[in-house]
Amino acid sequence: MSGIIADSGRLVTAGLRKAMGRMRATKHLYDQISDRYDLDFGGVRAAARRQCVEQIARQIDSAHTVLDCAVGVGDILEEIRSQVRVEQFIGNDISPEMLKLATARVGGGFRGINGSAMEIEQHVESGSQCLVLSHLLYDYCDSTELLRIAYRLLRPGGYVSVMSTTKSQYDGYFWQQANRFPRILKLVDFRRKVEEGTTPESHAHHMALLENSGFEIVEQDSLKFPLTIHDGKEAWSALFESGWGLGSFSEYRPIELKLVRALLSALAAPGMGFYPYAFVGHISVVLGRKPMS
Repeated sequence: MSGIIADSGRLVTAGLRKAMGRMRATKHLYDQISDRYDLDFGGVRAAARRQCVEQIARQIDSAHTVLDCAVGVGDILEEIRSQVRVEQFIGNDISPEMLKLATARVGGGFRGINGSAMEIEQHVESGSQCLVLSHLLYDYCDSTELLRIAYRLLRPGGYVSVMSTTKSQYDGYFWQQANRFPRILKLVDFRRKVEEGTTPESHAHHMALLENSGFEIVEQDSLKFPLTIHDGKEAWSALFESGWGLGSFSEYRPIELKLVRALLSALAAPGMGFYPYAFVGHISVVLGRKPMS
C-alpha cells in the first residue's frame, strides 16, 4: 500500500511540475506578443468581445466590482466601462507585460494582479464580485474548476461572462484539408492536441458546463466566423501573434517554434497547395448568473 501511495504522490508531483512548467512557458509567450496582441487575425476576438459586452450591458446597469480572470491588454474592460457604471475593475493576467498595457488602458479604478487564473482566490475575496469574466481561458485551465472558482467569487445574483472556442470548428471540412498533408499533421501532433484540449465540444456542451456548475443561463450566442489563411505570414499571425495557438505552443521549445514558423512559410511554396486554408471558427459566448439563494 505504501508503494502505491508513493507512486501516486510522484504522479501528482510530476503533474504539478508539468502544469507549472507549461504555465511559465505560456507566460513567456504572452509577454512576447503583448505589443502585437491587438492585431487579432480576422477580427474574431474583437467581434466576440463586442457580443460579450452587449450581453452584459443588456443585463447590468452598474456594478461595484468587475473581475477579469485573464485581462490581456484590457480591451474588454475598456468597452465595458463605456456601457456599464463600474466602481472598481480587477484584472488578473499571467503576463506582466500584458498587465502593464491593461493598467494603462483601463485607467482609474483598476487593480492589477499578476498570476494564474487558477490561483485568483488567493487575491480576491469569495462572494465579492458582481461580474466575473472568463474569456478564452479553457485552453490553459480546467473548465469545470474555473467555473467553480467564478461561482465562489460571485455575489448571489452576480454574473459570469464566458467566451470560448469550441471543438465543433474542427469539422469534416477542416480535417479534409488537413489530411492532405498527413506527415505535417503527424509532425505537429495537431489531432492529439485537439482531442486532449479542454475547450467545450460545442456551444451546447459549453452551456451544460455552466448549468452543471450551478449557473442559470441568462444569454447565449453561438458565433461563426469564416476565415481564410493565405500564406505563412497570416498563419503565424493567426496562431501565434493573435494568441489562438498559444495553448498548444506552450508545449514547444524555442527551437521548435522557429521550425513551426519556418514550416508555415515553406508551405506557401509553389505546388504545395496548402494555402489558401479555409475554415469556420466557432466561438461560444454565454452570460450566466449565480442564483440569489
